[in-house]
This record gives sequence, C-alpha cells and structure tokens, in this order.
Amino acid sequence: QSRAARDSLAMALFEKVFNYLVAAVNTTLGSSAQTKKFATISVLDIFGFEVFEENLFEQLCINYANEKLQQHFCQETIKQEQVEYEEEGIAWSHIKFQDNEPCVSLFEKKLGILSLLQEQCNFPKATDGTLFDILKQNLEKHECFIVDKRSKSEFTIKHFAGDVEYNIIGFLAKNKAGLGDGLMDCVQGSTNAFLSTLFAADKATSAGSALGTQFKTQLTQLMQDLTSTKCHYVRCIKPNSDQLPLIFDNLNSLRQLRCTGVIEAAAIRKQGYPIRLYFQDFVQRYGATLFPKQSKQAKSSNPSNILKELISSNQGNIFCDPNDKHSLHDIQLGKSKVMMRDAMFSRLEGLKQSILAKIILRLQAIGRAKHQRKKFIKRLAEVKKASILIQRLTRGKQQRKKLKIVKKSVLLIQTKMRAKPKRVFW
Repeated sequence: QSRAARDSLAMALFEKVFNYLVAAVNTTLGSSAQTKKFATISVLDIFGFEVFEENLFEQLCINYANEKLQQHFCQETIKQEQVEYEEEGIAWSHIKFQDNEPCVSLFEKKLGILSLLQEQCNFPKATDGTLFDILKQNLEKHECFIVDKRSKSEFTIKHFAGDVEYNIIGFLAKNKAGLGDGLMDCVQGSTNAFLSTLFAADKATSAGSALGTQFKTQLTQLMQDLTSTKCHYVRCIKPNSDQLPLIFDNLNSLRQLRCTGVIEAAAIRKQGYPIRLYFQDFVQRYGATLFPKQSKQAKSSNPSNILKELISSNQGNIFCDPNDKHSLHDIQLGKSKVMMRDAMFSRLEGLKQSILAKIILRLQAIGRAKHQRKKFIKRLAEVKKASILIQRLTRGKQQRKKLKIVKKSVLLIQTKMRAKPKRVFW
C-alpha cells in the first residue's frame, strides 16, 4: 500500500506540473477566451504502439489510444479519398480496409475491458486474480481477445499492428491510482507554496473513480476535437537503435510502419488512384516525349479536351496495348487532375524512359561525333604542321648535299685552272 501511495503521488504530481506548464505556455501565446474565435494549430505528439517483453496497464492504455487514432486515421483517409473523387467527378467504388472496430469495441463496449476494470475497482475485496477471471468469463469468445486456459495472469489482444500479450498484475492498483484523504491533506498543507497551489482546488480521490475511465473520457474528447479539425499526419520512423547515420534496421523499420498505420494507409490509397497530377503537370511531365504534337496545343488551349481525346483514342498505344482495352480503367480524367493507378503510372514512366533513352543515345552520338571531329581537326593540323617541318628539313638536307657537291666541283675546277699556268711556266 505504501508503494502504491508513493506511485500515485508521483503520477499525480507529474500530471499537475505538466498541466501547469501547458497552461503557462498557452497563456504566454495568448490562448484565452478572446483568441478562441481565431483559427488555431495544435500538435498531438504520441509515441505510438508499444510492445515490450512485459506489457502492463500503461501499455494497455497507450495501445487503446493508438487503436482509436488508427480508426480515425483510416476513416479520415478514406473520407479524403472519396471527397477528392467526388470533387473531380471520378467514378469510384467502396474502398475496403482493415477495420479495427472489433478491437476498439473490446475496450469500450458495455462489458468491455474498461467497464469491467471499473467495476472491479468498486469491490473492496477485488484482486488482479478476480479481475482476470471476470475478463476471461466475459471476453473469451471475443474475436480480439485470446486467453490460455492454463494461464492465471496473461491474456492477448489482437491489435491492428499485431498481437500483444498483457500481464494482469498491477492492473487494479494502477487503475485505482489517486490521492486519498491522507495524501491530499499532506500535499495541500505542504510548506512548498508551488506544490500546495497545484492541489489547492482538488479533492481526495473517491474509491469509485478509475484512471481507465478517466483515460477513456479524455480520449473521447480528443477524438471529438480531431473530428472537428483538419488533420495532417507526420509519421516518424527510427531507422536503428544505435543512433548511427545511414543504417536501417529493416525488420524494426517495417514493424514501425505497421504500428503507425502507414502500410494500411498505403493499401487504402492503392485501391483507388494514388497518382494524381494536374492537367498542366501531366502535359509537362509526358507531353514532350509521349505526345509532342498534342502537348503544344494543350499548353496553348484547354488541356482537358485534348487529353480526353488522346486517352479515348489511345493514339500510338500510349495508354494500353491494342488487345488490352481494360488497362484504360487505370487512368481517369477529372475536372482538374489526371488520376492513375500504379500500373498505368509505371507504363507511362516506362515509355517515357525508353523514349528518353533513345533521345539521350542520339544526343550522345552527336556529342561524341562532334568531339571526335574536333579531335580529328586538331590532329590533322598537327600532322600538317609536322609534314611541313619534315618537308622543310628534307629539302634543306637535299639542298645542302647539292651545295656540297657543287662546292667540291668548283674547288676542283679552281685547282685545275690554277695548276695549268704553273705547269706551262715550268
């Protein structure tokens, strides 16, 4: 009992200080009755689905909150899909998705986990064992509740992210956590002014109150607030547990994607038309390569009629093979957007890449030819210069050789001419 009272005081103090800080921040930012009429931006930060080696009351509450948020997320995703289809005038069929309503009802129904937990808190002689027996008796036939007949404290719940085994030990004590008369008098009479101020307006927790019920009430209010606002979701994935860059733990990342509902959301989007491009963006992306003639007309006039005629005629077998007209169902033309399924998007991207590859090869051939011509002209100039030099040296050598012969002949003639008078004299 002393440990339970200590834990209750710690949790109550944490809650009070947290609420105090939030109120102080809102007051500083001007969040008052006068500013309620203005639009606000709120941030909801939640860790996500929790699965540990031993899952207790805290994990049960957190995972229950994640079930509600996942249900809202799926409903909002489908709602946004359907609203966009209606705005674009696209024919659509009902989108199937994995509904977690049975798991949510396991917590919230009349004889669900939270109501039975609240009921046991009202019995003075109730224990974790009696709570386990009551849960087993009322919920063992539920599709999301699994219990081993040989187990005395463990049960499993089928959550949207996977099965989680919980240990019932400590459920009642933690659910009853609150400040009794003695603890409330102690903190309200504290010599610490800040502490006594935090608990000044509170009363001692009655025996019938339960944290599970309070959590459910607060979660219901949160869901009402989320429903009345426009939500945007940011999913954070922790790539590895070692806090190192460029390292991804595949199994851990996949588990987080499942737990955050990203895979389910992707499956919902995939059933419809997940790739959506405005007319001008579609023309800019594919016009120059797939339909260059029509793209010029589309840029200068209304692209809707041109694209409609292009898709219906399937000119050049761009959108489907001649023998497979069914593929045309993978692309739809709305009022301002072109919507495609993944198969059509992959087909268009493949055609675009093949055409671009041919264009790039042609450009590379032209570039290489130009480079080789420049290289050849430069080499030809060098060869010409070298040839001229060789010719000059060769001619010079020949002329020097001739000059040497001429000089030798002249010297011989001169010798003979000078020698003749001397011979006559002698």
